[in-house]
Amino acid sequence: MMIKLLIPFSVSLSCLTVQVEAMNIQVVPASHLVKDAGQSSTFSCSCDDQSYVRMYWYQQPGGKGVLKLIGLLYRDNLTPGDQFSDRFQISGDATTTGTLEISNLMAGDSAVYFCAMSKAHRYRSQPLHFRNLSPRHRLPYSLQHTCTPSNVVLIEFNL
Repeated sequence: MMIKLLIPFSVSLSCLTVQVEAMNIQVVPASHLVKDAGQSSTFSCSCDDQSYVRMYWYQQPGGKGVLKLIGLLYRDNLTPGDQFSDRFQISGDATTTGTLEISNLMAGDSAVYFCAMSKAHRYRSQPLHFRNLSPRHRLPYSLQHTCTPSNVVLIEFNL
């Protein structure tokens, strides 16, 4: 069984309640990959702005619908999402770098993966909404987010 990892650069993230800032975010790998089931895949997200304190990794199964939080990295403290096993490992410092490693790849991992970074501001409590999703869908945190276009990772499985 071959697993095809696609990384398109069109992003469906949009901040509707906060100001969008331009910044340099890189996600590695930045090209197509082919993996076998059972192998591992590692994705790195980096930013050249050290004022960001949170890094989020999301999974969107099938590239449509609800985003599932894989985990939140606050500085070097990880808060894992409820639905993800220990096959999904997140590490880094969240201010400049973060890594998502998925071990023992399987068909259920087929999804679009997002890396997002944010600054927290206590005086704001407006939730972030995502374009192309239901208006009722909100992030599980009430923080001011600064969203920027980031690379998207789509994992496809050829069974």
